[in-house]
Amino acid sequence: MKSKYKHIFLAWLPLGVMYIVMAAEQPVVNGVISRLPDAVNQLASFGYAFSLALLIEGPVVQMLSAGTAVSGTYSSYKKILKVMHWLTVITLSVHLLFCIPGVFRGFALHVMNLPQPLIDQAWKCFVFMIPWTPCIGYRRLWQGVLIKHGKSILAPIVMYVRLAFAFLFLYLGYTFQPLEGASLGGAIMGMVAVVGMGMAFLLSRPIIHSLKKEYFDILKNTKTVLKDENELSYRQMVRFYFPLAITSMVSLGVRPILNFGIPRGSFPIESLAAWPIVLSYVSLYTAVSQSQQEIVIAEMSKASYKLLQRFVTVVAFAITALFLINWFVIPFRTIIFQNIFGLPQQLNKFLPIAIAILSPLGFFAAKISWYRGVFISRQQTKTITAGIIVNLCTLLLFIIVLPIVTNLAGVYIATIAYTASFISEFFFLSIQLRLSFSI
Repeated sequence: MKSKYKHIFLAWLPLGVMYIVMAAEQPVVNGVISRLPDAVNQLASFGYAFSLALLIEGPVVQMLSAGTAVSGTYSSYKKILKVMHWLTVITLSVHLLFCIPGVFRGFALHVMNLPQPLIDQAWKCFVFMIPWTPCIGYRRLWQGVLIKHGKSILAPIVMYVRLAFAFLFLYLGYTFQPLEGASLGGAIMGMVAVVGMGMAFLLSRPIIHSLKKEYFDILKNTKTVLKDENELSYRQMVRFYFPLAITSMVSLGVRPILNFGIPRGSFPIESLAAWPIVLSYVSLYTAVSQSQQEIVIAEMSKASYKLLQRFVTVVAFAITALFLINWFVIPFRTIIFQNIFGLPQQLNKFLPIAIAILSPLGFFAAKISWYRGVFISRQQTKTITAGIIVNLCTLLLFIIVLPIVTNLAGVYIATIAYTASFISEFFFLSIQLRLSFSI
């Protein structure tokens, strides 16, 4: 039994590290922007542009799970790669459409209620992030290939290299200051996305080459195509991935929705500046939780179900405990936000309550990752989409109602809505799993 837990832990550990490194990227960028001139406005502009880029990125995010689940043979890999090609065309077209100044300004001003002083800087940041979505999609697909073929230990290397380049670009940007804070952040996020994609391709290339050779050797000798148990037709592949794409798009659409609600509360600009920092700090913990989805997909079987379930639960409680210890030890909190994030003084007053409200997210994110992993491994992806719709409806309810019935700061409205949305999705998926499966 201990050896099985050890196997799961060692398989998951590189993924956990990878997700932490991914989550660390935005706090690092925020920390540099906060030390540049006009920090509050630049942080708010970067936060808005980044959230819009994430919304467009949504359809490709689950490529990591898809690559892990269905890239067992060369033919199945080519099918999911073709899906990624089409998603690149669609998402890049949408991003370029929003790069048109009139379109961006109209959407930001009249739909998202972004304060007028932030629009120009947010647009410049968004333009610099044009490579973001396609590079993220291909990088995650190739990392999924690594995980599928037992090379999960290589997946974090992509993120180490990406983060190293982020530090290099940030150092140069901070030293020479060729751009304003928001534009610098957008440029760096775009460049390191390209670096990550290139590194993932280099690491996965030997596996893809081996799959290709095996495919054509068998085809040449037997005139038949090798298939694994997860092999899907193109139509089935699209049906498998489409709910995942919708799930990620809706999930990442949460950030623009929150940015829509934040200015309707008190202290709108301060809240828009504080929210990305609050969220990026909490994401360091939820990233560890979310990393478990891939290991559940990779290791799922009837024999391992209970082991995986216990493992996820233990990690969920451990993350929550670590979060509470780190947050309530005031010297540690000061080091993070003053020395690392360089938080502007006027934003400090919002932190204690905002992050305390978000403290349960590590636990709920881990359990949601467990449920999603189970449903993906059984190709029941529509249930995951239903769960994120419940999440979104809860979020919208709180975002609309709270500014009407309270006078809370916008950042508090966002944290309450965000936490409530996770809790509602957790209970929905829990009920669906009990109704759908008897294990």
